[in-house]
Amino acid sequence: MPMDPSRWAVWALSAPARTIRNGPRITPIDVREVIHGCRARGSSNPTSIRQKRYKPAKLIYTTLELVLSKDSFLTLFFTFLHEHLTSGPSNITLALSYFEDIGTWEPAARNDVTSALEEFAHYMITQFFLPLRASSAKTPQPTPTSSLSTIQASTPTSTKRRISALRHDCLVRDHHRCVVTRKFDITEARKRIAIDKNCTDDDGRPLKTEQRGNFQYLEVAHILPHCLTKVASGDEDLKNVLRTLDMFDPGITHFIDDPKIDSLSNALTLTLDNHRLLGEFKIYFEPTGKAYEYRIHSTDDDFLSDPFFPVTRTLMPSPNRTIDPPSPRLLGIHRAVCLILKLSGAAEYIEHVLRDLELVTVEADGSTHVGDIIRLRIDGWISAF
Repeated sequence: MPMDPSRWAVWALSAPARTIRNGPRITPIDVREVIHGCRARGSSNPTSIRQKRYKPAKLIYTTLELVLSKDSFLTLFFTFLHEHLTSGPSNITLALSYFEDIGTWEPAARNDVTSALEEFAHYMITQFFLPLRASSAKTPQPTPTSSLSTIQASTPTSTKRRISALRHDCLVRDHHRCVVTRKFDITEARKRIAIDKNCTDDDGRPLKTEQRGNFQYLEVAHILPHCLTKVASGDEDLKNVLRTLDMFDPGITHFIDDPKIDSLSNALTLTLDNHRLLGEFKIYFEPTGKAYEYRIHSTDDDFLSDPFFPVTRTLMPSPNRTIDPPSPRLLGIHRAVCLILKLSGAAEYIEHVLRDLELVTVEADGSTHVGDIIRLRIDGWISAF
């Protein structure tokens, strides 16, 4: 039975004590129950949810479930609420002390806390999920049908060379096949056929026995966006993104520092359409428990759902195992983001914001995404409307 939203705060203080790492031992607030109360209130306030196009409570709850550093997330969560409610600086000790007598608060004050929860969810979107998704469209991509000169002119020469080398090594490691569909790289096939009509694939199978539909143009795809650590104009904005990434997997930011963002551990070989799906967080890799084996899922529903998914694939090792495989940790973060965006409805909200970059309009219900768009532009995540 759903908790009475007017009583969630009182109940939340009844859980066993918990110690935040490097922080005080607290009389805890069970964030799951806090969010449960928010969910109950949200269900009775559909207008707010409809205008946002996502479920704030579900976003917070799912993020808590999927981040590995729950202590860091809880610290951010409670200090954010404290700052929002007091309009002053905070730390975890002050925040927890502030909520100790929440059971005596008036209903209006408890409703303010629930509003703060919604603000926290929006903060997570504008400071992490939206920039992460927006930056995925900025990756310079040398493809089989283009040269390095077609990559964005603003991309440094050293980066262009890294990406070109990354594409070559990624194709070799993945046997010149898309890791999802197993389609063979058509440009490589043409090169081999020009030399020998009886040429074979990387595993010695004759290419002429492949169906025509099994050849496609392939690209190198970054698991986490190539531009993630480069495009933010403000240090604080980039710091927010990296801090949140570290909550998903502590220490992971050291693996994506420039130039490591362009390493083979952060790359996959994909067809153009699957590359787009990966960048839009519409497909994700779920480990099966076997070495290098993943169950690949799509987040699309109903008639948009591709019957091809889910599909199980083993990421093939490179010849002599001399090239690093895709990082399970980075694939794990990508999977977590996919699930959070899907389950909370934030994926749809973010796509609305990005579509408004092309045509900024006020919707029928009076809502608009102009504020989020302007923020993205000012912070450097996008270049123009």
